[in-house]
Amino acid sequence: VLGVVISIQFEATAGPGATGGPLTAAAPQASTDAFHLGIGIAGLLMIAGGIVSGLGIQNPERKVEAVPAGSAAAAGECGHSAESDAEPAAEPA
Repeated sequence: VLGVVISIQFEATAGPGATGGPLTAAAPQASTDAFHLGIGIAGLLMIAGGIVSGLGIQNPERKVEAVPAGSAAAAGECGHSAESDAEPAAEPA
């Protein structure tokens, strides 16, 4: 689709007979204009994709569960057992 738009821009600037034969004086400017149009469209599509992904992608909430004492804990879950959430016992004097 982008190639069609660039081709239409080139022919509109250089004239319909500018392709497939000797270049006219307007061909270099038409080529530059078509390139700028293509880069502009690609940039707008990139910005639109960034906005859509920025608004649409969400990290899922992670649920932290207590691990029973004596069993293996998953990575990053050390110290989250049911006993670790209790108040520490007073030390004997």
